[in-house]
Amino acid sequence: MRKLLPFKVIGSLILFFFYQVSYHVAFAQQDFALKDSSIYELNEVVVTGARKKMQKAEIPASISIINQKNIENSTEHNILPILPNHVPGLFLNERMLNGFGVGPTSTGNLSIRGLSGTPNTQVLMLIDGQPQFMGLFGHPIQDAYQSDLVERIEVIRGPASLLYGSNAFGGAINLITKKSTVEGFSGHVKGAWGSFATGQFSSQVSYMSEKWEWMASVNHSRTGGFREDADDAFYNTQGFAKATFKPNDAWLFSLDGNLSDARFYDPGPLGSEFKDRNYDYLRGRVALAVENTGDRVEGALRMFYNFGDHSFFDGWRSNDLNYGVTLYQNIKTFKGNTLTVGTDYKRFGGEATNPNINLDEERFLDEWDVYLLAEQAIGEKLTLNAGYRLVNNSNYGSFSVPGASINWKYRKDAVLKTMVSRGFRSPTIVDFFIFPVANNNLMPESVWNYEISHGKQFEKLNLYTEVALFFLEGDNLILTLPRNTPGPPQKVNSGSFSNSGVEATLRWNATENWQWQMVYAWLNQENRLPFAPEHQINLSTNYQWNQFQFNVDVRYVEDLLVTGTENVLSDYFLLNARVFYQINPQFRIWLRGENLTNTQYQIDNGYPMPGATAMIGAGFKF
Repeated sequence: MRKLLPFKVIGSLILFFFYQVSYHVAFAQQDFALKDSSIYELNEVVVTGARKKMQKAEIPASISIINQKNIENSTEHNILPILPNHVPGLFLNERMLNGFGVGPTSTGNLSIRGLSGTPNTQVLMLIDGQPQFMGLFGHPIQDAYQSDLVERIEVIRGPASLLYGSNAFGGAINLITKKSTVEGFSGHVKGAWGSFATGQFSSQVSYMSEKWEWMASVNHSRTGGFREDADDAFYNTQGFAKATFKPNDAWLFSLDGNLSDARFYDPGPLGSEFKDRNYDYLRGRVALAVENTGDRVEGALRMFYNFGDHSFFDGWRSNDLNYGVTLYQNIKTFKGNTLTVGTDYKRFGGEATNPNINLDEERFLDEWDVYLLAEQAIGEKLTLNAGYRLVNNSNYGSFSVPGASINWKYRKDAVLKTMVSRGFRSPTIVDFFIFPVANNNLMPESVWNYEISHGKQFEKLNLYTEVALFFLEGDNLILTLPRNTPGPPQKVNSGSFSNSGVEATLRWNATENWQWQMVYAWLNQENRLPFAPEHQINLSTNYQWNQFQFNVDVRYVEDLLVTGTENVLSDYFLLNARVFYQINPQFRIWLRGENLTNTQYQIDNGYPMPGATAMIGAGFKF
């Protein structure tokens, strides 16, 4: 496809704009400072980059944060489309107006620093720190992650297996469930309707007292689809409930779960003979957590149980499970030192049948990990981190995951980090046992990550900048190759790669009512991978004027390999906008436009993306 505009020109214009703005503010208004919209990114407390609450400046990994305000202003029903605007180097494979689907032609592949997998098994999804993936195929079911259950998103960019084990090969996305913010009853009702009979509806109610908190929500999303040659409709209904009990400052008990019932119609590529293929899938999870907080010891015991039931048009039936327990304790041994000792246990698998191909298989795997993390602060500026995880899998045996980092907060508003980490992905049930290509002698996929990053906030300018440089070297990738003996191809550990690149984030509060954000990533690939553009830039702005609020997002993607082709590269430009009107503190209405330039492009070969679409919605809080 023809390039819309050379990336160097776009990048130069954007950098020139921010340079001019920074210069003007820095030297023409030396005393400029905003009380209510200041950026304190380095001091923000996060929970995903360590097994305890820490300031972002103290976290070894590169981490991006998406808060509740960003989630609400996106007006997205699913959490995933929000991510690319806020996380440099993250790419999301989309195809429909609503939903992602399941099966071999589904979308929702998440790529971080070029690492994804087909299906998506190289980026780990977490809910409150607990792994979420389908027990047979090892990938998350993206339609189960609705924004109504999420308060905050924290994304680790780069391998996070030292903390979270398998599948955190390229990174980890932690969805932190909602908490009530006011005592007594509160809640909301929201609804939206738009192009191609696309609808989104949700309701939530919560109650909070001194020790107890209860929350429940129900939501539904649907679309009639935009394809005229075949059916590409989608329907999803989900419920979520959570209860927490905090008897005192030392203990917290929580129980939560959600259930998602969806149907997806695959229209097939343009011109294909097989169309209107339907996929039904039910996904659910239940989680129980006990957290302890003390002066010298803190930690948690977390148990989770994920399940699914899939029924496809071609005769496929499956029931899968993924359940386990996480136990860890942070121990303050002496001044500046914290040791984290933990263990993770997972059992995953299920049953798959298809009479049309004589398939009837039931398999399970067990994986038990132990790990030790050590943090040592030297003075107030330097922090050393090191850790080791030992994995034991019931099929392939043991695997080790070391890691180390140095954080130097050389000023109160600036930090320099460097780290070495290893990521891995255990073979799935499908890799080991199901279908003729399976191979039960497979070993884990592995990647080494080397990175250095710098974060700086300019308090007087209300400006935050962050740049990360990384190099990834992977081996033992699982590929399907011809055998040396007669028979079908077989999966083997034969692939390797090296990726390097740059990630940049810039956030600027120009005035109390006007904010800007830019995230950019450049990816250099030894071998071109799907869902991994060479350049990706997202520029967004938010402006508040009286009761009106305006959001504009611009996205430019360059040199994206179109899946299903060997060398077709795609470049595209997208413009999205939202306008909100706050009628009163409880009630607001909004209008959203997607792809307003009506760009014609494809991410998957034969599956055109929707053109310009619009949606109108309203929300009421009580």
